[in-house]
Amino acid sequence: MLSQAQTKKADTLTRKYIVLEPRRNKGRTIVIPERKIIKVKTVFDRTYRGKFIIVNDSQIAIYDKFNGEMDTLNLKYISKIRRPTLEYQVLSYYFLANGIGSIIIGAAIIVEFSQTLLGPLIGSIFIASGVPYTILGATVHDGPRYYANKYHFKIVKTKGHKLKPIRLPIKTKPAQEI
Repeated sequence: MLSQAQTKKADTLTRKYIVLEPRRNKGRTIVIPERKIIKVKTVFDRTYRGKFIIVNDSQIAIYDKFNGEMDTLNLKYISKIRRPTLEYQVLSYYFLANGIGSIIIGAAIIVEFSQTLLGPLIGSIFIASGVPYTILGATVHDGPRYYANKYHFKIVKTKGHKLKPIRLPIKTKPAQEI
């Protein structure tokens, strides 16, 4: 007969996260696990995108797959973090397809019925409805934005349990200390 210690596996794995805590007690704590793809903009207007690893308590390194190097960044120089996920990219492609489709249909209506008064009017309505979809699709692609003036960025290490990533901020009570 097996003892209880033999049947349960002890989780001794150390996990590292970037935790984004709201500054004004509005919103929810955002947890991003290590080795996930993020897009970071620094205060020097430089943008980095790739999988990140945590170097120490104040620095992260982002792997650039194009040149194969790691770029090290200090958390206090980051002005914005975005977390592109598959859901946002699919939603973005949906909005782009709808927007561009409406613009093409509107242009075709204008060309086809240009002799009548109603053709350009209906075509311009299609074009006007397609432009916001296209703009929305372009902005949604990289996921929600987390700015340094609204969130405090810090690094948390846990041993034995997993923090759950929460992607969208909603208005709730302030975050508890981890």
